[in-house]
Amino acid sequence: STRELVMYAPEEGGTTPYVQEGAGTNYQTVLDRNSNYDGSFTTSNVIGVDTYARFTDTDIYGPVDPATIYGDVEMDADSSRYTGLYGSDTPSQPSRPPRVVDPNQPRMRWSDPGSERNWSDEFQTLLERLAHIHRNTEETTGQNLLWDITLLSGTQESLPLMTQLVTLHEAFAQAATRIGRIIIEEYGLPVANKSVPPLDAGGVAGGEKYLAEGIFFKFAVDSSGLFGGDAGAQKVAVHEHNGLMSILGSLMWHLHDLHLSTNMMCIISHRGHKLIAQSKLAINAGSLVYGSADGGRTVHADRPDINSNMKTIADILNIKGHYVGQGAQRKLLHMPGDIEVHIGADGRAYILDTARVFPPVLPDMRVAGGFMTQLFRPEFLLRLDTPISSDAFTRWGMDNKEEHNAEGRAATSRLLNESLLECARSMDQQFERVLTLVMQGVLFTAHNRTQTSTTNNNNNNNNNNNNNNNN
Repeated sequence: STRELVMYAPEEGGTTPYVQEGAGTNYQTVLDRNSNYDGSFTTSNVIGVDTYARFTDTDIYGPVDPATIYGDVEMDADSSRYTGLYGSDTPSQPSRPPRVVDPNQPRMRWSDPGSERNWSDEFQTLLERLAHIHRNTEETTGQNLLWDITLLSGTQESLPLMTQLVTLHEAFAQAATRIGRIIIEEYGLPVANKSVPPLDAGGVAGGEKYLAEGIFFKFAVDSSGLFGGDAGAQKVAVHEHNGLMSILGSLMWHLHDLHLSTNMMCIISHRGHKLIAQSKLAINAGSLVYGSADGGRTVHADRPDINSNMKTIADILNIKGHYVGQGAQRKLLHMPGDIEVHIGADGRAYILDTARVFPPVLPDMRVAGGFMTQLFRPEFLLRLDTPISSDAFTRWGMDNKEEHNAEGRAATSRLLNESLLECARSMDQQFERVLTLVMQGVLFTAHNRTQTSTTNNNNNNNNNNNNNNNN
């Protein structure tokens, strides 16, 4: 589709064409002129002055009132988009009124070939540089500084890297939130009308999946009936984030010797939806070397070094190794059977699908998909003397299931009959301490008020005596 691009100079009030490119201007060509395209398209880097771009697209939208599209690339009729997503209006221009667009007409498609940011590579490069500093420091001082952020960030070499990590995290979260809100707000539209088109990325869990600006998005919805409803799917999304964070935390102890990686991830909660955002990875079905991507029909434990590294992480988290698969596919895994480790195109080993890293409690049969939503907390697992299998109470853990399930039941019993009671007693003790402090404060205040009142009475009596003497 072709568009007519008209640019307006602010010094002319934004109403007179400053530069005009006629029909035939390709939308992507225009976008390519601004590598920092964020939805509010300016062309100062093209013609050297602060101008604003406007698209006129009668093929897409029909007749357009120019007053409604001042400043930004027009993308849909929701006026809240302009201020909520693409920034405020220019000071000299009043807020744009909402514009009605024919919902049956296709919208501009989100397209950014060649401009995708490689978030995963940036993230891992920074971690690898930190690992190098850690290795050198450990060799020279004998101190493990990597997990002590205070010490690590205090070194002259590492402080800039820590700053870059924070900056990268903020940039990723901002980009994911900006695009994620668009995807969520267009959730109910026909595919042809969506700004960010869905793609077919495989997998049975989750609904439509999307890719934009190097970030992969998927809805936390129960499209296949695996989680007992969308509420369960949203819990699983949080478990996936928690599992990833725990693995990353374990890797921080061993960045210089485990050589495992994770992608970046956040969850966008908006209008009742949860959308998982992950940095794009260059992987495919042939890059899988650990775990299973087809329900256990094929199980990978192909590389001894990765098998050993996954065992190290499992030992840190107190998770039990167990056999998954049948016959020739029977393999020893130290994580859930459906976890995946892929060798990316950059040669790094990436850990994915971490929603079931932590074992389930004894399932409540009244809760559909409870073995995926009711999981032990990582802090509780560290208190156990016996590691627990991530695949207890599931079909993944059928091999030696009596032992795995018995350990899961014992851990559940300890949680309900010991840990919760300890927690309740601790809360009672804390409440009693707070109540004691409050009462002491009340008594102290009352005592001070009494002392002040007595002093004031004595002063009044003295004053009266003095007055009598004077009389």
